[in-house]
Amino acid sequence: MKLFFRPTILSILLLAMSGTLSAQLDPNINLVGTWSKDSLPSTVLYNNTYNEVWGFKQGTREYAVIGSTQGTHFIDVTDTSDLREVDFVQGALFGYRVIHRDYHDYKGYLYMVCGEGNSTMQIVDLQYLPDSVHLVYDSDEFINIAHNIFIDSSSALLYAMAVYSEKTFNRTAGVRILSLENPQKPRFLGDYVTQSDCHDAFVRNDTVYLNMATEGLKVFDFANPEAPKELDHLFFYPGIGYNHSGWLNEEGTVYAFADETPTSPVKICDASALPDIKVLSTVKAPPDSSMVHNLIIKGNLMYVSYYNEGLYVYDISDPKQPRRYAYYDTYLDSNCRSFCGAWGVYPLLPSGKILVSDMQTGLYVFEPKPIKDSVNRGPINVKLGPNPVANGFTVFIEGDSNLKIRLKLYNILGQVVMQTPTMFRTTLVQRGKLSPGTYIYQIFLDGKPTPMQGKLIFE
Repeated sequence: MKLFFRPTILSILLLAMSGTLSAQLDPNINLVGTWSKDSLPSTVLYNNTYNEVWGFKQGTREYAVIGSTQGTHFIDVTDTSDLREVDFVQGALFGYRVIHRDYHDYKGYLYMVCGEGNSTMQIVDLQYLPDSVHLVYDSDEFINIAHNIFIDSSSALLYAMAVYSEKTFNRTAGVRILSLENPQKPRFLGDYVTQSDCHDAFVRNDTVYLNMATEGLKVFDFANPEAPKELDHLFFYPGIGYNHSGWLNEEGTVYAFADETPTSPVKICDASALPDIKVLSTVKAPPDSSMVHNLIIKGNLMYVSYYNEGLYVYDISDPKQPRRYAYYDTYLDSNCRSFCGAWGVYPLLPSGKILVSDMQTGLYVFEPKPIKDSVNRGPINVKLGPNPVANGFTVFIEGDSNLKIRLKLYNILGQVVMQTPTMFRTTLVQRGKLSPGTYIYQIFLDGKPTPMQGKLIFE
């Protein structure tokens, strides 16, 4: 089943009246499409149907890849008004046991692994799209179970983490390395065994950043896979917990990583300081209980999937002073009792589209959309806080200070209950005589309504 939804002030008001809200909105990204499938089963442990998300371009079209309990779904996202599943590959293991799948593409092939049961590594040839994909490899010879994979395209090596064989009860706690010299026929090179679990990795030019679960972050030189050389080990850092995943920026100067631990912030590091990597700053989503799952850096932006808080995007052009750039909450059910919400994010498509997978609600497709005034004088950010509101709230204005900015506040019946005078800079707005309850705000630029809108709760 395909779902498509473009939020408007009317839809937000209607949802607010029914007791729920679509999702938090932000001026810098627009939700342009969603996809899910009602017939898919969910897991027993976490009630999740979906897991990892990935993306790629083949020919002139762009595709999202999203994993489910049943297998791997290929969604054409070129036309966001018509998201279509063009093919599906059933996993060797499928059903209520499957919680984790992981993906990486290389030279026109997609590599797929599963984190549970008696599974396999699968490889599909993507060249036959947009008609279909062709499964060219499906074997447990080298990988039965793997939690994550990463491919270093510079050396044609696939790194598989937490490899396990259910047949022999044999586990590789570290990293298994396969050569992809022939992309359709992986060749085993060896195992790097560690004392504790290696959960994930980022690899570029034989430099491997290993997310070592309870042992922090380790960095290795794998130029010689048979004798890797440890470059650094970062164990003491803010919010240490279960070191889960990380990403290196394109210049190789900034590395960010996350611990899958409640309240633990994302750590942004100076990677140019190797072999003495240093934490420069930390960021986290506003709720104190927020927990990160995965993240990717593209340009000066860091894209983070928080479980219950959804997608958060941070501007890290100054890694010592990151600032929130955009956000969108994909999962609004406050009754979640385990792992719920945004699993992964993929912002690397050439078009700039951003893909997010939600464990319960499926695929979300966003487009970056900085708001510009009528004469293109530059992007404008308008943010509000605190929320919930006690005595008043502040409107934070970032960008061209010559624009005439105004805020309107609506009650759940759609009636205007407050309108600010023209604002040119950060402004404190007093609550006045407004009663407790939920209100919807909308920002106007030079008298014209914008997509900048959201919810304010008055205590």
